[in-house]
Amino acid sequence: MKNNTIWFGVRMLLESIHPEEPAAKRVFEDRIIVVRAQTELEARRKGEKMGKRAKQEYRNVAGKKVLWVFREIMDVAPLPWQETIEDGSEVYYAFVSQRGLRHLRQTLQSIED
Repeated sequence: MKNNTIWFGVRMLLESIHPEEPAAKRVFEDRIIVVRAQTELEARRKGEKMGKRAKQEYRNVAGKKVLWVFREIMDVAPLPWQETIEDGSEVYYAFVSQRGLRHLRQTLQSIED
């Protein structure tokens, strides 16, 4: 481990923009990455840099432009007990209330429908 760093799970939000289709339904990606840092603030900053570098532009199957852009860091969670990343490693955690769990399930279900 370098200089007392630990793993952090960083949850970020990216948005898919469709400039040629202004009425397109807004689509977001909830992405979780891991970074090594000494502090939560350093992990957040690293996550922001990585999120901004994740920007990409391409043409979809209909030939329309799609642009993915970084929107925000939603959460940072320290993972100090993980020395190495391997199968089954926990890379993020958050505590969720029953109401939050219902909302999360509804959100995930609506994406599948």
